[in-house]
Amino acid sequence: MRGAARYNRNVAVYQDVKKALQEILTPQVAELRGQMVDLRGEIAGLRGEMDSRFAKMDSRFAEMDTKFALLRSAGSPSSRPRWSGGSDGSTSASPSSVRS
Repeated sequence: MRGAARYNRNVAVYQDVKKALQEILTPQVAELRGQMVDLRGEIAGLRGEMDSRFAKMDSRFAEMDTKFALLRSAGSPSSRPRWSGGSDGSTSASPSSVRS
């Protein structure tokens, strides 16, 4: 019976350690789960904010693409300002051909 007594004592020690760990860890695990839920909410909010900012940037890039396309089409030879040479050899634009 010595073996059975030793086994029962080992099982009792195991049960006591298990119970102590559960008493210590259970509240901490519950707190960590709550913090994880909060973090997931914050991450979702940040993801939405990033999506919004990227959408704004995409629209700004599209606007710039449109403006550049207009500038390219305005840069055709027929729409360029006419330059005339000055008496000193310099070039200047005539006021009627300069666009602001």
